[in-house]
Amino acid sequence: IDRLILLSPVPIESPERIAVPKFYATAQGDPITPQVKEQFAKAPEPKEMLLLDGSAHAQNLFNTDQNERLMKAILRFLSAGVSKP
Repeated sequence: IDRLILLSPVPIESPERIAVPKFYATAQGDPITPQVKEQFAKAPEPKEMLLLDGSAHAQNLFNTDQNERLMKAILRFLSAGVSKP
């Protein structure tokens, strides 16, 4: 694994042990968002967080009007640092 995408993840036992680049995405109104922010704070760099409008959870973020914003951010994250032949 060289990159990790976490969509409204449940608490991770040891987020400080995840060494690869991490991308967290969650909706501001999702009840789990405070826990996601806590996990994000414990995770080492490199890391990114995207807070989306609404209250959708996990994969349901793709079924909202935030879908395009989320997809662009994920594609940017996945392609960062990738060298082209």
